[in-house]
Amino acid sequence: MRRLLLAFLLASTTPMVLGDAWVEPNWDRRAAHQAIASRGINALAHDLVARAAAGEDIGKRIDALLQDERWPAPARDALVHQVALGLGDLPPLVPPPTVIAYLRAYEVTVLVAHEEVPTMGVPLFPVAAVAAGLEHRRVRAEARRTAADLLQAGAHDRVLATYRDSADRNVRAGTVDGVMDSPPATQQRLLEVGLASGGMLALLGPVALAQQDASALEKLLINAEGPAVASTMRGARERFAADQLEDLLAAALRSAPAATAGVVVAELGPVLRDRPRGRALLQSLDGTVLAGAAALARTADVPAPQLTAVAKGQGAITAWTEEDGVLGLGYPVP
Repeated sequence: MRRLLLAFLLASTTPMVLGDAWVEPNWDRRAAHQAIASRGINALAHDLVARAAAGEDIGKRIDALLQDERWPAPARDALVHQVALGLGDLPPLVPPPTVIAYLRAYEVTVLVAHEEVPTMGVPLFPVAAVAAGLEHRRVRAEARRTAADLLQAGAHDRVLATYRDSADRNVRAGTVDGVMDSPPATQQRLLEVGLASGGMLALLGPVALAQQDASALEKLLINAEGPAVASTMRGARERFAADQLEDLLAAALRSAPAATAGVVVAELGPVLRDRPRGRALLQSLDGTVLAGAAALARTADVPAPQLTAVAKGQGAITAWTEEDGVLGLGYPVP
């Protein structure tokens, strides 16, 4: 348990790891900040960001500045970090990909003590983390633009294929963005094509919600799985009438996989339990694998996220192993 708690304690930082152990600090935090003073970093970073916004590959220009031996290590890391932050103020597709790649490859040299674990060195200026964010939003924006262009061209199948075939969450999120940017008639057509090919709840669920198409949502639930089920059902609670929610619950119990049906029970049960039909649907699960989720759904004052966890078969935190907590977060075991 000690290891698990330590892992959660470190979750907000990114320690430098070498082999199976973390790297010790090499700078005092206050001394590092003092070394940065009077270096004109903000002005230099502003100029570099402006050049990048104009399309210049500023990597070589940054390297030339960093080769100045009069600059202490904290000033070098601070400049690159400030540039990365400045690029984040630009539209996602403006920073050149080569510049983002340069920032992602940059190796910080200044490590200061973690506030809770003094022997652990963490970057004072986490350039890689900011650069990763720049890359993620660029990929998402590109996918958004691509989806919009494909939909405008009537290539609905290609939009569905892009989402289905990509394992990149940013591509998938951007594809959803592009779909939701499109006109209602285009969304409806995509929904029709998607349903004909088996459906994808994570992509088409938001469309069905926007179209207030409960019938389409029932069909999507048949092959649905994963976190999209819970988020879509929460959206359904906000958009659909109670009788439509009862239809969704009935459809899930009738046709969806047990895991999916369990999540639907967890999300819709609490808002339907006081209605005759809703209560009857929940009571019909007594003696089945979903009896536990249904019983909780009929119990007052149980938050829906907890119901969802039970429906998915997730245990309480006390059931986790130390290795689950530590390795899941990517930190070495102390």
